Amino acid sequence: MKNNQTNSIIKLVAKTSTNDLRQFIIHRCQLDTDFYKDFTAQFGELNTDYELAKTKEEIGSILNNTESNNFISDKECQVICDKLWPIIDKYRHRLKQGYHQHALNGFLLIYQAGGSMLTTAFDDSNSLDHLFSMVDNALIEFSDTVLNESEDKKIDYTHQIIKTFNGQKFDDRYEYCFNALANMLPIITDKSFDVIQKTTKYSSVHNSDPNSYYVSKSCILNTKILLQLNHLQQAKAYMEKHIQINGIRKMRIDLAIEEKDFELAAQYCLDADDSKRNDSWKNYLIKINKMTNQR
Repeated sequence: MKNNQTNSIIKLVAKTSTNDLRQFIIHRCQLDTDFYKDFTAQFGELNTDYELAKTKEEIGSILNNTESNNFISDKECQVICDKLWPIIDKYRHRLKQGYHQHALNGFLLIYQAGGSMLTTAFDDSNSLDHLFSMVDNALIEFSDTVLNESEDKKIDYTHQIIKTFNGQKFDDRYEYCFNALANMLPIITDKSFDVIQKTTKYSSVHNSDPNSYYVSKSCILNTKILLQLNHLQQAKAYMEKHIQINGIRKMRIDLAIEEKDFELAAQYCLDADDSKRNDSWKNYLIKINKMTNQR
């Protein structure tokens, strides 16, 4: 809403009598179910169980309304995602209203809905990827909002995320779990990190090819968590152990630059495999040389 519209509303409310405003709200609640839900959520008590149950029904109806049970065409995938996006916005609104657990429950329903389409949907238009991206961003908002909650609560939130992605819908789709946990970084504690390592599919990932994409994603997430927890020496040792992974080499170079250890940063660039000495390493060297006034 534009500023002039907001100012106009403020002026109208200021000159409207309290009784007239009450009558307007009552009338609007009778006519508009969404307005009624928002009003009762903001000034009364939202029936979260009822709303979540209705959301499950709505998502079920959206997913079942396809032409075939065997696959979802690209066009159908777009239509489904278009209908799921407003649900994310609704639960983002609930998050702002203070219904933190309820909001997370809503976001997890969207993750599950997206997961159910991973093996059946043709996504040439990237609608499903965009859906996951939207709910990932919502999870970032969630993490920032619950920063000051108790450690037990934060651990419970992490448990709920892990449980969602350990389900059958995400079999062999580890990247979605890693992405979600990366979005939870601000609220991950030492205890919840231990929970992550013991209850996610980390072990099965690391028993696979050490050079695989999933092992790289897992190691990068571990590094980010160690840095977030301020375990600097442990993080450095871990990065040294997995320095062959491009993403970790970049994080180690960034850390060396942050600590103004430019010689070490440059050495990490030069030590990269010939096959991996691409423009990113050259750009790092240029950045380092500029910082040290070298040509």
